[in-house]
Amino acid sequence: MISAERIAAIRAQNELVAFIEAAGVKLTRRGASYIGLCPFHADKTPSLAVSPKKQYWCCHGACSSAGKKVGGDVIEFAQRLWRVDFREAVARLGGATLDERPQIPTKRAAPRIDLLAQVARVYHQTLASSAEAKQYLVSRGITSADAIAALEIGYADGSLIERAPEGSETRAHLEALGVISTKGRELMHGCLVVPLRDANGNVVNLYGRAIDRDGHYFLPGPRRGLVNANVAATSEELVICESVIDALSFIEAGVMNVVPIYGVNGWTSDHDALLETHRIRRVVVALDSDAPGQNAAAALAHNLESKGIVVRNVVLPAKDANDLLVREGRERFAAIWRELLHGSEKQRKEEPPAMRIERDGEDHVVRFTDRTYRVRGLTQSGVGRMRVTLRVEQNGRFYVDTFDLYSARGRRGFTEATAQTFELQHDTHAAIAGELANLIDALERERLAMRATAATSEPEKMTAHDRDDALAMLRDPNLLARLREDFAAIGCVGEESSMLAGYLATLSRKLPEPMSVLFCARSGAGKSTMQDRLCELVPPDDLIKYTRITGQALFYKEPNALMHKLLAIDEEEGAAEAAYSLRNLQSGGYLSVSATRTDPQSGKQRAEDYRVNGPTSIFLTTAHPEALDYETRNRFVMLTVDESKEQTRRILERQRWSETLEGLIAREKREAIIRRHRDAQRLLEPLRIVIPESLGLSFPTGRLILRREHKKYLALIKAIALLHQQQRERKRAAVGDRTVEYIEATRSDVELAQTLATSLLRRNLDELAPPTRSLARDIAHLVAAKRDAVFDRKELQTATGLSLWHIRTYLAQLIEYEYIAPVAGGGRRGKRNLYELLWDGEEDEIAIA
Repeated sequence: MISAERIAAIRAQNELVAFIEAAGVKLTRRGASYIGLCPFHADKTPSLAVSPKKQYWCCHGACSSAGKKVGGDVIEFAQRLWRVDFREAVARLGGATLDERPQIPTKRAAPRIDLLAQVARVYHQTLASSAEAKQYLVSRGITSADAIAALEIGYADGSLIERAPEGSETRAHLEALGVISTKGRELMHGCLVVPLRDANGNVVNLYGRAIDRDGHYFLPGPRRGLVNANVAATSEELVICESVIDALSFIEAGVMNVVPIYGVNGWTSDHDALLETHRIRRVVVALDSDAPGQNAAAALAHNLESKGIVVRNVVLPAKDANDLLVREGRERFAAIWRELLHGSEKQRKEEPPAMRIERDGEDHVVRFTDRTYRVRGLTQSGVGRMRVTLRVEQNGRFYVDTFDLYSARGRRGFTEATAQTFELQHDTHAAIAGELANLIDALERERLAMRATAATSEPEKMTAHDRDDALAMLRDPNLLARLREDFAAIGCVGEESSMLAGYLATLSRKLPEPMSVLFCARSGAGKSTMQDRLCELVPPDDLIKYTRITGQALFYKEPNALMHKLLAIDEEEGAAEAAYSLRNLQSGGYLSVSATRTDPQSGKQRAEDYRVNGPTSIFLTTAHPEALDYETRNRFVMLTVDESKEQTRRILERQRWSETLEGLIAREKREAIIRRHRDAQRLLEPLRIVIPESLGLSFPTGRLILRREHKKYLALIKAIALLHQQQRERKRAAVGDRTVEYIEATRSDVELAQTLATSLLRRNLDELAPPTRSLARDIAHLVAAKRDAVFDRKELQTATGLSLWHIRTYLAQLIEYEYIAPVAGGGRRGKRNLYELLWDGEEDEIAIA
């Protein structure tokens, strides 16, 4: 029997494209793949497709005519080419040279893997003369000359091409290996380079980490080789970390028995072979502390334990090992690691095996001696209850129920049903009840771990270049013009005022009393697109986005989870249940609740208090004229979109332009614009804003609701000042024994706020929702054109292009507010639904002096 390791090695030794070309097949690059004439049938048009990334070939022609695709790896190609069985193909492919493989003309030599060792040496020598690369290592806390030399760490500065001139045999081999691309550029140019070695210490791959951008690179083909694998020969226990940089961090701190994987999905067959070859039976998993890292850690532990390996998972008190090294230094890192290992060892000895939680996708799995419990629906919030779906399995049978694990009645019902399903004796009830108590204890600890992971999530790192770029934007005297240009560049044309008001609302989350926005427009008009574009400009760590929120969900979030955040909900229907929560969060700036919780041990109830702090800016979208309830709706700033035919023309032109070369280039620049705005918003400090009396603000006073609208107007002025803080003098005022720092709003801030607030105020004071008001204007135009105040739905649908659903929905509000009235006799059998326009077409003018 041929081992999996042997098969993997054969595949890795025989690069597929080179092998097929050596067999006489001419391949032509097509995107990321190659195509050619299939050698297994009379092929006249290229039907053979080869993927160098997947190392997979497939015939799309006559070979697959029976309905089943014919293809596979290099071994299956060799089987068909030589007409031999699998074992014989493997034996022949294991030959040292192509000459030992019959029926293959040596058209092109296979890539020379041995050249990679020379490449690694060249890169290592380059590192010594590169101040930029050495500074990058220092910035990551990696300074050990011994480790750099032992691992032969290097730097690719682009000079390798000079050593392999175009047309030379060396250049051809380097291109075949992927070290140099077909366009004549080094794949890892500008990268720190670490060689990956096989079990014999030979360099079989390279890993590159860009030092001036976010990029990770490996040579094309199967992922081969390991870093620092030689330590397994003298170690009884290995530490597995998530990245090469993390491994260098461990080594810097004196933890030498570390081997990295390549990301959360980066465990390879070489790792398996390493453990098997050196009979490693103890592994410490120390992947990143974020959710993907811990999910991967649980999956890896499950995989290794199934092979009889004892696994300990250690959660670092930082995002990853390198973050811990940079923050604490090598000596403190080593001390923390010793404490973590000691605590992990102590916990492993004290904690019964039955208490261990495994992750299986969305499920949490706990195994007891006789039964296995599978839990779905555990969340980090809602600590006053633990409602989950619980499946218990025993001897091929299972029972499933959804209930609150904190409910004594629920546990009793589950215990009785489980015993009945499995036909257990009555004396087993106590055993199941005990398992449930242990399960609750394990899940509570898991819930705390989930919260800790969420709380330690860190914002994206900002490079010095990114910071300078963001500051240049904030200090630009034409900042507002730049904003408008950027809005158009990310795909929002003709909506400058609404986009600017929405952008200022996102910034207001940093103020004590932020603005919240309700985007109200007809379906398909683009309101969701506008909200999405604005959310893209907000740093991900300041954005919370949901499709739906239940009535009590916000009350049980972490105390500061909503503080100075933007909470965006896709549609107002998704927030209907939480209207009370949203209203109180806007008015009071916090949420509080007292909830009862059942103690799982005593069964008694006790009250627990929870508080979630704001301030929070809230974004919602709706197409309904009566969105939310009145008390909630009037706390929002109402924004809409231009629904005119002229705007439709601009949008369609933009869509066509986006498919041109110029549009393609613009899309490539879009990510840079988004990143610059996110960095700029991170740099904006939540300073106090003062509006001097000398500015002489005034505001209409004719309606009671203007008291609330005035606060929105002031928030708008302060958001504009906040945006310009890098262009304003910082002032200080003594308040008792404290000093308060602030900036002052200016006349230009007030003038812009007046311009924006005039349209916003008119919209907020309008008794009709924006789409309903728009329909009222359409009706006025219709009856003026036909010189008849009576119309029917069909005429209105033809004139506006709206769907019947829109017509019915908006007409209902117009009838309620007596803008139109049904005509007597209309709508009976065989008759049209007729309406008469009552509105005179006049609209109230609102102005802010």
